[in-house]
Amino acid sequence: MPPSPPETTSTSSLVLSTKPAATTSVVETTSSSSASSASSSYTAALAPTTSSSKSTYVAPEPSTYALAPKPETTEAASSYAIATPSQEAPIFHQSHGPKPSKPSGGYGGGSVGGGKRWAMTYSPYKGESSSATSCKSQSEVSSDIAGIAGRGFSTIRIYSTDCNHLPNVVGACKANGLNVILGIFIKEEGISDDTYSQLKDIVDYFQGDYSMVSAILVGNEALFNGYVSGGELANFIGHCKDTLKSSGYPGPIGTAETVAQLQNNKGALKGILDIVGANVHPFFATGGAVKPEDSGSYVKEQMDMVKDDYGVEVINSETGWPTQGPDNGDAVPSPENQKAAIDSMSNGYYAGKTVFFSSYDDGWKNTGSPSVEPYFGCADQFD
Repeated sequence: MPPSPPETTSTSSLVLSTKPAATTSVVETTSSSSASSASSSYTAALAPTTSSSKSTYVAPEPSTYALAPKPETTEAASSYAIATPSQEAPIFHQSHGPKPSKPSGGYGGGSVGGGKRWAMTYSPYKGESSSATSCKSQSEVSSDIAGIAGRGFSTIRIYSTDCNHLPNVVGACKANGLNVILGIFIKEEGISDDTYSQLKDIVDYFQGDYSMVSAILVGNEALFNGYVSGGELANFIGHCKDTLKSSGYPGPIGTAETVAQLQNNKGALKGILDIVGANVHPFFATGGAVKPEDSGSYVKEQMDMVKDDYGVEVINSETGWPTQGPDNGDAVPSPENQKAAIDSMSNGYYAGKTVFFSSYDDGWKNTGSPSVEPYFGCADQFD
């Protein structure tokens, strides 16, 4: 599930050149099929849209590097429909192990991924409900990241740049010898000043040294949520690639989506993505059709379809099993089932390409209604 970051204030201003960039018109293919009944219950982006965070992110002083201009709009946002291909289940949308060796997979590190304990998602938010969320302190973040590193993981995936993600989370990863998968989060307003500001935050923070960055994912289930069209996402990713490559980033850039949306928008996205993040959650297979112990096989089936469609590197960018909350048909949340699912995926074909969701429980996703969303924390399963 994508964390919709709490609102925080950035003091950085976005500087854009005035000369418009040439853009390539992208025609998006959409399905006329309606959403399935399981898809209609999808409760993505449960984090608050507002919060009273006391933490204010202050971006580093801007360098002389100028961002590429915003791309022109080449496609009107058309009607949005969630695909329901027959092979793809709707997805919702988390003693210590050995210390990690020097991680590979940053720029110059070859293909992204590696090992049964490759990556975990992390968000620096805290709170017991979505109406009372704030940012974790630097010391809290440092303790969390050290706990993940101590369990043998080599990479952390983050979703945004707010809440001091870059100085606190990336800083803690650097201190613990971990790589990062960066994210630019697209909210319900679509491509906006906020998304461009996140891009600028990344450029300003790394100052050309991206040696610890394994990949950058632009958007997390933004298509599934209807925040952008395929063409709009493709245009913005193209803009991010121009900007990031110009700033010295040599690694892969892509997006993270449900398998159904990746299939539905292949016409718009194929050729623009260096890497594809597929969010594959066995727990949310229709009717709970996937047993925890069969999670690894389910992941392989879904990932193989995406790889066949796109022909580039594919990672399972978000997957897990909840420990509490309501059942999904025959799929039951419990610590025992979480362990069985994780063991299956850790020993499956795509183990070295799997990002486990989430490192710790996310109380800040609690809306007051019964939900599994706050209970994907799985770091303890790797003790």
